[in-house]
Amino acid sequence: MTTDRGSQSDNRRRLTRTEHHRLASGGGTPGPAGLAMVTLAGGTTEVDVDYARPDRLSFLAVPLEPSEDDLAVVRRVLGPGTPTDSDRWWMTSTSSIVRPIGSNPLPLLGRLAVGLEDLTATNHRDTVLAASLIDLGVHALDLTHDLNPEPSGLELVTAGLARWEHIDPDAWDEEVELLAATTARSSRWVKAVYPHDPHLADRLQILSGALHRRATGQDQVARLVEMAAPAPVAAAPMAAAEGGAARSAPTRERLVPRPTIPVLFGADLDGRVIKAERHGHHLVVHLGGLGEHQAWLRVHRYGQPPQLLAMAPVEESGRPWRQAVALIGPEVDTEDLLVDVTTRPTEPWRSATGRNVERATALGRDATRLSRRREFVEAQQAWSRCSRAWLEVDDLTRSRTAEDYATQPPVPPWAARDPLLSDLT
Repeated sequence: MTTDRGSQSDNRRRLTRTEHHRLASGGGTPGPAGLAMVTLAGGTTEVDVDYARPDRLSFLAVPLEPSEDDLAVVRRVLGPGTPTDSDRWWMTSTSSIVRPIGSNPLPLLGRLAVGLEDLTATNHRDTVLAASLIDLGVHALDLTHDLNPEPSGLELVTAGLARWEHIDPDAWDEEVELLAATTARSSRWVKAVYPHDPHLADRLQILSGALHRRATGQDQVARLVEMAAPAPVAAAPMAAAEGGAARSAPTRERLVPRPTIPVLFGADLDGRVIKAERHGHHLVVHLGGLGEHQAWLRVHRYGQPPQLLAMAPVEESGRPWRQAVALIGPEVDTEDLLVDVTTRPTEPWRSATGRNVERATALGRDATRLSRRREFVEAQQAWSRCSRAWLEVDDLTRSRTAEDYATQPPVPPWAARDPLLSDLT
């Protein structure tokens, strides 16, 4: 399994986008954080769960002519009483028969779907990717016997090991919580992988053994450093003074007039436009608030669909803001320009409405991660922001749901006892 963002996005394209599948509906409208999906039966059947409540099945997509493997997955997911082949229930997109009961696999399916979604939609450090791929691979192996998820558990474990073997060992020292969790789970990983691929289990055993020795040594050093460290003195007044100085410092950006050329931002960016001007063939845009994100300025020409004219990296300018300069042909009027800043330059242009929906969903996902981490004060604030974002796109249902979550943030049963490793960073 590749960890390139573009490739992953293609690999995880929803089956329901093709004309060869129909959708069976269970949970109804996606929640304020959207859906997470996992494909089963070797890639021909798809399960979608609510990202914020992954124990809830939202949709089930099956082939128009399901195989025995597809039908076995349907019966396993939906539980006893599933309609038979003669009922042809999958020919409708409004089926309401989804009623998982008893020992259903949804907790594992939901966890796997959310975990894969996080790895493909978020930039993670190599340590997080390596450990998370192996952890999710072991969960996928638990589902292999009757559900056969795609990518398979062995593919996920193999991808994680391949990345782990190229990581500088010192990089683990920067992830204390992840290091502890990885060390604690490694023995279970080895035992789960061994029956499927002993050679892969041996590789994992070697890496996890070295990591365990490193973690043990790190604990000893940390205790010695803590014992020898002097007590902190007057740190708070100094920090307050520095904070006051920062607040009182004049901000040149505020003196700059609002841009005359509108610029849209990707849902994962909280940037702002300081100045956007066209000088002859050059479009010069000054941007603030992007942090360390690798971002691109894209210029499209209005049309159906919009035509990409230019793309330029957002670079340091030697000033308190960053800058991008794009070359525009003289035949294009400034009024016809569609400009955006994105971390995903290969994705197609999206309208302001589409970006607002994407932003509201992204806020819901941020709030969900905070809820899973049980950081409830921050989660409540994040859900309130998500609620306002859905209200801005006139989706009252999801806005009310997000507001309800602000009062009682949703936490999956497994989040406390066995959290996703990507949630530990």
